[in-house]
Parts: sequence; structure tokens; C-alpha cells
Amino acid sequence: MDTVTYLTKDVETNKNWLEVWSIEADGSLKTCVNFYDMAFENVAAWVANCFRLESDRTDEDLVVVHAYKDEKNEMVREIIPINPETPVFQSVKKFRATLIKN
Repeated sequence: MDTVTYLTKDVETNKNWLEVWSIEADGSLKTCVNFYDMAFENVAAWVANCFRLESDRTDEDLVVVHAYKDEKNEMVREIIPINPETPVFQSVKKFRATLIKN
């Protein structure tokens, strides 16, 4: 059984999420497959696993999205660039580390 491990106070729960989305032919977001709170220590592994499983299951193109609420409490989503030569896990982990430092 996987234990839920939160990070230190660097990341608040329910503030930042990582989401896996399918996309339309024009690159716009289509359907959210799953989402994971960025406060969890093992979030990069969960996102990478979801991305891999969904990629194996469907022919749809997938993206990883950083979602958060802005100062007006409105939802903002930005696609995390993932280099095809870099594993999703490494890309997500690096993005998350950069965000935590800010």
C-alpha cells in the first residue's frame, strides 16, 4: 500500500495540481484524465505512471498540465513542455522543483 507523504510547508495542499489531459487536433485541452496535488512527494511518479498507462491504452495525444488558482481565485492551466527524449517523470520532477523554489 502506498503511503501518502506530504512535502514540507514549501507546498500547500489544494493550491497546485498536475493534470494529465488528452488534447484536440488543434492542441487545445480536451479531457482531463486525472489530477494529482503537487503537495504530494511522489506526485511526479503518479503523473508519469498515469501518462504511460493512458498512452498505452489510447491513441490520443496527452499533455501534462500545471493547474492553480490565481489571485482572483480563477483556475489557470498551463501545459508543461515535455521533451520527447526526456522521460515524463524527469520533466515533471524538474518543473515541480522549479515551482517550489519560486
